[in-house]
Amino acid sequence: SGNTNAPTIMIGEKVSDMIRGRSEPRAQVDVFVADDWETNQRPNAAVR
Repeated sequence: SGNTNAPTIMIGEKVSDMIRGRSEPRAQVDVFVADDWETNQRPNAAVR
């Protein structure tokens, strides 16, 4: 098992923000979606 101090503090800070009614700012990023994402998920066939 690893050190759980940092994740515990992060969860506590997030919950305290939720209790106080503070929300995170929305991310302003562009998302890339390939035109053929439905038919071409991988470049090669699966190896079994």
